[in-house]
Amino acid sequence: MKDKKTFFVYLITALTVLLNCLMLFITRSGNEDIFSNIFVIIIALFCLKIYIIAIKTNQTSKMRPEFYGILFLFGISAMRFLNRIIQISDVVNYSSIIVFLGVGTFFLFIAIGRIASNKKNRK
Repeated sequence: MKDKKTFFVYLITALTVLLNCLMLFITRSGNEDIFSNIFVIIIALFCLKIYIIAIKTNQTSKMRPEFYGILFLFGISAMRFLNRIIQISDVVNYSSIIVFLGVGTFFLFIAIGRIASNKKNRK
């Protein structure tokens, strides 16, 4: 089970990086900022690194937020890529933005809470 999930995480991270590289170089129309794509690539690779460390140290509770974070980064990247190729309706775009922002904020608070609890445990 862990090997399938790890392969899936590697695949989704690679697809996220690929989609953002495509948006950087191929489907770029010239009026958008490139730093958002670079930021998503860095965050995806950072989440992958934390996920790998959690697997090596057998900390399964730390794997779940990074796994879902990588999935949601892929979802955001896929929506942005599709919007550059075809025009998706505003209702779908706005609802996906609300969902992704809500879930992203939730996982950000989980990460902050985990960092704070690690600092308390070290003292």
